[in-house]
Amino acid sequence: MDRRLELQGLLERLMQTAYPAIFPDQTASSRYHVYYQPDQNTKLAYPAILYRWDREDNKRANNQSYSRTRGYEVTVIDRNPDSPLPTLVGDIPKASFAATNRISGLHHTVYTIYF
Repeated sequence: MDRRLELQGLLERLMQTAYPAIFPDQTASSRYHVYYQPDQNTKLAYPAILYRWDREDNKRANNQSYSRTRGYEVTVIDRNPDSPLPTLVGDIPKASFAATNRISGLHHTVYTIYF
């Protein structure tokens, strides 16, 4: 299975764990509000997890690559400042905290995850 799809499934399970009463949401464009590289026309439903591929860890020896791991920027967006989602995402192996901010009443927590 494609590693990105595995990450998608993991993020969806975390969303279900954090908010079991509202997922799956059949009315939203993403049943679990997990969006991969959404364009500006995508209508987001909150709480949400947005992620995109933005880096790669490439191990080399003897002028050849022997290991390549993609790094994803994962942003948790929630109206609740005490949301359980950032903690769940931060507990993913190889996740590291990058930033947090508040924009238009929505709390954004950003992580880098190598998966």
